[in-house]
Amino acid sequence: VTGPLVLVGHSMGTLIATRYFNQHSDSLAGLVLVSAPIYRKEDIENPLFEKAMAGFREVVGRKNRKLLKSKAFNASLKNIVSDTSSYENFLKIMRPTYLIYGELDQIIASFNYPGLLKLNPNLKAIKTPGAHGVTVDKYSKILSSLKKYIKNGGPHETF
Repeated sequence: VTGPLVLVGHSMGTLIATRYFNQHSDSLAGLVLVSAPIYRKEDIENPLFEKAMAGFREVVGRKNRKLLKSKAFNASLKNIVSDTSSYENFLKIMRPTYLIYGELDQIIASFNYPGLLKLNPNLKAIKTPGAHGVTVDKYSKILSSLKKYIKNGGPHETF
C-alpha cells in the first residue's frame, strides 16, 4: 500500500470499523462510514428502541427468514448495534471521518448526528437522498470522500 489506508464501512460495519480504527489509528488515514447507526446509551435504554429493532427485524425477515433465526445475526444486533459504547467510540475518532447517510434512513438515528458533529470536529456528515442501502448517490459520495483523502494526503485534511 503506497497511499493512505482508509476504512470504509456500511451499517453495522461502521461500528466495527470505528472500533478497529480507534485501536489502530496510527496505521490508518481515516474512515468513510455509510449509514452509521449511532445510538446513545439513553436511546438504547428507551423502550421505543426495542420497538424500532423489532421493526428492523421484521423488514429483515421479509427478505430472509433464516437470518432471523441465526445466532450470529442476533448476537451481532445485541453485541454490536445495541452496544452502549458505540456513541463514545465516535467521539474518540481523531482523524477526518465522513459520515454518509440517506435522508430517509430510519435505522441510523440521524438525530444524534448534529450533537456528535459539535462534540467531534473530525466528523463531517454528508446527506444523500434515499434510505439505508448503498445507492448511486451514496456510492458517488464514497468515491468523492476517498479522492479527498488521496488529494490531501490523508490525515492532514481538516474540515
